[in-house]
Amino acid sequence: MDMQKAKLVIAHFLKIEAGDIDNSTVMNHTAVPSSLLLHRMYAALADEGYILEDPAAIVNFGDFSRSFSANVDDFILESIDRTTTIETNEVNSFISSGIDIEEVLSIENTDDYANNIFYQENFSKEEIQYCVAKADPRQSFAGLFSAKEAIVKADSTFKKTKFNQINITHNVFNKPIFEGFSISISHSKNYAVAIASKVDLVELRSFMTKEIQQVLKSERKKQLKLVALITALSLSLITISFLVFFYDFY
Repeated sequence: MDMQKAKLVIAHFLKIEAGDIDNSTVMNHTAVPSSLLLHRMYAALADEGYILEDPAAIVNFGDFSRSFSANVDDFILESIDRTTTIETNEVNSFISSGIDIEEVLSIENTDDYANNIFYQENFSKEEIQYCVAKADPRQSFAGLFSAKEAIVKADSTFKKTKFNQINITHNVFNKPIFEGFSISISHSKNYAVAIASKVDLVELRSFMTKEIQQVLKSERKKQLKLVALITALSLSLITISFLVFFYDFY
């Protein structure tokens, strides 16, 4: 597959010359200024026919080009090995939070949000309808995008989930809702920020059970120590009483 058009798109977002791109050129979140711009880059690449199943697995241009080659299976295996190492080192916790901030101007400007590939790739139809109805759609889109990034940061199992599958709704009080998470979104004229928190009830119950067992075990030890102390004091008093009686008798 011809990679020249892809290089032109990538060069635009990396702010370098297309001719400077080789297999070692880094093109992941460490090279693109924000995750929102990274998603815009992959949307632009998809618009040119370069559609990836797992953009998160791409580190450099070599990874990108190999994903369209005959050796795609090898690339997938390499990606699995790389991500498995990361995921198995993560520490499980019953509560986790993610936070993200995005610049509103990084949101692509368009006259047709519903048919723009960036918005189709990153937002559900319901989310697009919700944001378009707002006074400043780009602010609302930036807020939702930040919330999705925060969800991924709070729960890494969403890393390979397409953003248009992470559908954030709103209740009657306009509070953002996503099952299993507590979400808060705020934005100003220039920036949008979101926090997502998740509580694993199974892990929380397990943690609470262990803590209660530890407390009970600790209390039982204290009780046994108290009984032993009382017993020792009682024996001491009996011994003293016997000695006093024995002394008086003689």
